[in-house]
Amino acid sequence: GNEGTNAVKKDPASEAKKENPSKMSVADTSVREKVEVFSKIKSEIKTLGFISSNVDAAVTVIRNDENNTYLKLVVKNKSSLPFKLDFISFQYYQDMKKGSFRKSKKAPLDVFPIAEPTIKEIVPNKSEALSYVIPAYALANNGYLMVLIRESAGDRVLKIKIEGSVIQAATQLTMSKK
Repeated sequence: GNEGTNAVKKDPASEAKKENPSKMSVADTSVREKVEVFSKIKSEIKTLGFISSNVDAAVTVIRNDENNTYLKLVVKNKSSLPFKLDFISFQYYQDMKKGSFRKSKKAPLDVFPIAEPTIKEIVPNKSEALSYVIPAYALANNGYLMVLIRESAGDRVLKIKIEGSVIQAATQLTMSKK
């Protein structure tokens, strides 16, 4: 088969045929099944988030499997404009121990979700639970994952910092069929 190729053809006809009940755009069916299980997990974490005038956001569940980290992000749009999900991005920060010429010892690494919500925006005064799957990354002791959320109106970037130790301590996502 040619599943290994990275060329993802955006063919609208074939896109429409795919049945995708879980509101996720995912290439890998096993990941999709995991996301369905993951998305049903109730919020567990209360400490990772922020509140701003336009947006409240929090990471409420973290799970890992062999290859990926699953994050549930609850975003509440408090503004009068739709909040666009393409304002959300992820970066790993790793401690650079090598004597690099940069003063900051943290080098960001952009992370692209392998699964993300298919909804494109959150309507005003609504809150959505968004499931993201990002490639797992072995973070050093003080590396961390940053969730960056740009406020739709302004250019203010709100950040949720998740320590690498928190991600490593997260429960494994298991597929026990209930």
